Amino acid sequence: MRRSKKPLFFTVLAVLALGVFLSVYHFPRTIDVTYSAIQFSEGDLSSAQETSVQVEGTLSRPLFGESSFRGKLSVDGDDYKFTKTYELIDVVFHKEIRNGFGGLTYTSVINGKPDLKLLGALWIKGDFDQMKLQVNDPGSSDPDFITAPAANLEEAKKIKAAFDNEGKK
Repeated sequence: MRRSKKPLFFTVLAVLALGVFLSVYHFPRTIDVTYSAIQFSEGDLSSAQETSVQVEGTLSRPLFGESSFRGKLSVDGDDYKFTKTYELIDVVFHKEIRNGFGGLTYTSVINGKPDLKLLGALWIKGDFDQMKLQVNDPGSSDPDFITAPAANLEEAKKIKAAFDNEGKK
């Protein structure tokens, strides 16, 4: 009696498919980084200043659906003190909206009343390997950007340009 080789073929195929899946799929990642960053306005490059960005939390990338970040993202500077004391609402990165942005909204309770503050829009590459933050400033037609990791204005502009060009492919 002859044995069929089909079960062996499908078993090997399933093991290979599982191996590819496990090597490609990004399971939730713990993020704990501090970057030197540059804040600048494209309309006034002389306004560029050094800052730093601290990120601590979990980045999740489900097979289906949107990536998300739960944790803390704080920016040094007097204008951003609330990022250290308020709680960051979970950030969802929307693939189909503005090339994968996530909104940075913080919440706290002050004198028994909820208080929300919007820092701006965030884009990331990889596991927070690079980031571009567009700072919310309702009174300005020329928003500030914070890019990281960047040690100077030229690096900051290159990072921003790379994010901006990503949507033009």
